[in-house]
Amino acid sequence: CNELSQKIPNLRSLHLARNLGPGPARNEATKIANGEYIWFLDDDDQIQADQLNQIFLTIQSKPDIITHSLNSVHSSKQNLIANIVNFHEKQEVFNCILKRSLILENNILFGDHLHEDIAFLIKALTYAKIVVNVPENIIFKNNTKDAITDKMSIRRIDGYIKSYEDIINNIAIA
Repeated sequence: CNELSQKIPNLRSLHLARNLGPGPARNEATKIANGEYIWFLDDDDQIQADQLNQIFLTIQSKPDIITHSLNSVHSSKQNLIANIVNFHEKQEVFNCILKRSLILENNILFGDHLHEDIAFLIKALTYAKIVVNVPENIIFKNNTKDAITDKMSIRRIDGYIKSYEDIINNIAIA
């Protein structure tokens, strides 16, 4: 990260004192970011560089959220939310590019458990006024056989429960 951030002027590298997990680390990164949009990526996310022009063109219209690489096109924001909650759609944050101001102004935070993406996305979509979908596959996930989310476990089930509790406790934001 440090080498890349020295070569690329608008790339910042963040080092935390201890491993907090992806959710809290993303919250810290959001605070120090200075771009208009944030795209949360993990080390196993592979960007299809030939499709990035679609993202660039879509950003020109200034949406609150750009979705991409989804299973299907959704007729409305509410339809997308319902499909995420009901496991009919991808639940990972890397499938969205979000306006940083949307996150900060509405205090949308990631939880500190597995599957923290679910509640974060539901809250962000709830607050978003303009959501635009790019139908192309921009990202591919390169899950390894040792990935935490590759096998069902008590920790994963607990993460799902915590995410859905977070959604239920914050449903009044709609």
